[in-house]
Amino acid sequence: MVVTGDLNEDPFSRTGDLPPASVPFRGAEMFSVRRPTGPWSYINHSGTSMSRIDHVMHTGRLRLSDVRYHYEMGELLIAGATAQGPLSDHAALTFSVASDSPTLLNKVEP
Repeated sequence: MVVTGDLNEDPFSRTGDLPPASVPFRGAEMFSVRRPTGPWSYINHSGTSMSRIDHVMHTGRLRLSDVRYHYEMGELLIAGATAQGPLSDHAALTFSVASDSPTLLNKVEP
């Protein structure tokens, strides 16, 4: 199972500056969270405060890679301070999913 979104927490704030890795998500230990590439996922309206609160959680049967925050796509500003005219105050989060079980990746639930 994969769950992604604004989780209002940075599970890596407790691990220091370790290289990208998966850690258990506090309160939902059946999920792991892969550290995204990028300095922030949320920026306040004035651009003075940033945090990493958007994440993708996954169960152990899946492997995530290339987890990253995106602030721009071509000429489109996805995330930034309000004065910059972005679409959102949250960056886009992208990732790839793999599994040893091909049938597991074919199950899609809304």
